[in-house]
Amino acid sequence: MRGKGVVERAFQKALGKRLAAMRHALSLSQSAIHRRTSLSIEYISRAENGHENPTVLALRNWAQEGLNVSLSKLFKGIR
Repeated sequence: MRGKGVVERAFQKALGKRLAAMRHALSLSQSAIHRRTSLSIEYISRAENGHENPTVLALRNWAQEGLNVSLSKLFKGIR
């Protein structure tokens, strides 16, 4: 059985990949997400690369304002 830290890290990486993939699908830059959400470009980059653990409020803002999707769509299928 994998340790809790390993599972959390895997989820964080998967979430970052999902955020980046959704952004790319919309042909948006990290700067565009920054303009839509006021999240810093560094924070966006670190989250997309799995090096940041975004808060629920930041993810809500990112999903709804940045990507025009619901939180449930953002999380769908991530384990």
